[in-house]
Formats: sequence, C-alpha cells, structure tokens
Amino acid sequence: MDLHENARNIEQQMKERKIRIEELASRVGMAAPILEQVIRGRLVPGSTLMRKISEALSEESSDSQSAGSSLSSIRFRSRTLNNAERLKRSERIRDAATWIDDYSFLENSLGEKIPYRLAHVESQAPAEAAKAARLALGLSEKTPLQRLSAILEEGGIKVRLTDFGFSKTSGFSVGESDGGPAVIVNTGPGITTEHQVFTIAHEFGHLLLHRDSYVPSIESEHAGEERDANEFAGNFLLPREPFLDAWSASAGLDFVSRVLWIKEIFSVSYQTVLQRLYHVQEGLRLSDLRKRFAIEYRERYTHDLKNYYEPFPLSPLSILPVRYPLLVRQAYEKGIITDLRAREMLTLSPVEMSRRITVWKDLHPIDDILRKGISP
Repeated sequence: MDLHENARNIEQQMKERKIRIEELASRVGMAAPILEQVIRGRLVPGSTLMRKISEALSEESSDSQSAGSSLSSIRFRSRTLNNAERLKRSERIRDAATWIDDYSFLENSLGEKIPYRLAHVESQAPAEAAKAARLALGLSEKTPLQRLSAILEEGGIKVRLTDFGFSKTSGFSVGESDGGPAVIVNTGPGITTEHQVFTIAHEFGHLLLHRDSYVPSIESEHAGEERDANEFAGNFLLPREPFLDAWSASAGLDFVSRVLWIKEIFSVSYQTVLQRLYHVQEGLRLSDLRKRFAIEYRERYTHDLKNYYEPFPLSPLSILPVRYPLLVRQAYEKGIITDLRAREMLTLSPVEMSRRITVWKDLHPIDDILRKGISP
C-alpha cells in the first residue's frame, strides 16, 4: 500500500470512529499539524509511526501499518547463540528498526536529512577503503578520531550505543534500504569504550566492503569478511604513516610507554596499537607482542590485563552519538512531537524526561546565541 492509500485508509477510519485529528494526535504523541500532513499524504511516515496510528485507532495488524520489526538489509553475525540469546538478538533487531524509523521521521519532519557521503566508495582492499573513507569524511590521515560517533553522523551514518543483553556480539549494521546506513554497538557490562570504538569502525568497514552480505538469514560469521573489517578498522583508526611517525617519535621510551602513548594520541585500545605494529613490521608475531606487553605491564603496574582490562581507559562520553538527541530536542521545541513522544524516543523515564526538558529550557538562551553565531 502506497503513501496516498495509507493516508486515505487512516482518514476513513477516523471518520468511521468519529475521532478528531487533535484526539488522534494526542494518542500518538505528536503535534496535530504534523499528523495532518501524514493524513493528507504530504509527509512520509515511518513504520513505527504507522503502527502507533493503527494502535491509536484500536486496529490490530493491517495494511495501514508496517511490521516495524524486521530489517531486510542487516548484518548481524555472532558466535553460536542459545535460545535466550537468540531471543535478545531478535529484540535488538526490533529495537533498531523502531529507532531507525524514529530517526528518519525526525530528519524528514525537520528537513535535516544528511546525505550519505560514502555511497561512492567502492568495495576494495581494506587499507585503500579506509583511506578513501577518511578522505570522504574530510579527515586527514593524521586526524585522531576522538569523537568517532559524531564524525560518522556527519557523514550520514546513524550510530546507536545500547546494551544487547548478551556479549557474543559486539555490534551490527544496517544498509541504506532500511533507512541506514546505521551502526549499532553493544555497550554491555565488560565491553570497554576502546572495544566499542573498534566495533564502530569494524561495522563501518562492513558497510563499505561487504554491501552484498547484508542478508538477515545469514547469522554466522564469515572469517574472511571479519578479517577484512578488522584490517579496515585498524587502518581507519590508526593509519600507517601517522602510526609510524608516532612510533618513531617515541623511540626513547620503553615498550609499554610507547604503546600507551600512541593509544592516548589516537584514542584507541592498546590491542589496536599492537595489531598495527604487527601489520607494519614483517617478522613479528602478534602473540609475542601481546605476551611482551602483558609481562612488562604487569611488572610496572602490577596488573595482569585479564578480563578485557584496558589501561588508562577512554571516557564513554568520547563516543556518545549526539545527533539523534539533538533532533528529538528540535522536534519537541518546534511542536512536532510531544514530551511523551520525546521520552519514548530517548527511552527516558518520566522523571528523567522532565529533567531533560528543564535543562533544555535553562540552557536555551546560550544555545540560541551559539546557533546564531553571535558572541555573548
């Protein structure tokens, strides 16, 4: 059913149930003028909004709503899952579909859609693809990616950080045909910020290198594709030449200090630094590098690095996605969505939403000045 048929169907149901647009808008949690544009066929709704409208009209599943729980272009690979983990996997896919629908609705309603800046980057060798990706994003090889989520958002890629409820999968990605490209990253217990950084880059690599592998029915990992994505991530986060320059500049330090110094500069894990060292120097074994680092680190810091411990860890705030909550705020302040709908989109409790709105109001004068580019 196309957009205009959907609109006519909703309008007919409203007439049959004698529901005014103001009442339906209140039930759905959005401004009546915006809902009217949907009903008149002037605004394209996502499947989440269509589901809410159908529910508000006391309808069960019908042609006027989309499933909203399936994605046709998803790459969600993992090791063998038990039944409980498989259920959580399905829940994360439904959550992602709803989030992408909400994200797209906000972009369309506000006229803030960002074009995907890497659509022209063809599938190629991981190192070359990483270099092309940096170029497309306006980054030099020497630019540290200290705000990786925001950088990808500016390139038209949606980024979400959320607890999957199980640890066998670090993240997954969604193709353009489902409202993406999007990267969803697991933030569950024990998953360090550094690991999340690598996962964002890894899934980004899949988006560029393996566009034909976005098939929902395939759940097992492909060893070759995983190696490609890992190589892409290493080159994207820590390009060869800047890495060699930093390694050379730190030649007077001991081995552990050199690794941690580079880790700090480029906001990556110590494991990423060791992997880059392995890739640029023939004759080295990664296992030997890891063993040496662990022994020397334990001697100095009395820690064995077990349980995925990360020395001098990055702050989780460094990779927070910022665009989606900004769009929610803008839609709320423009009257496009209600506070209830904003709370649902941000997955906040009533108290948390109330506090968030208070902060928005308190800081509005400062934010307004900054938006206008006027010095206070």
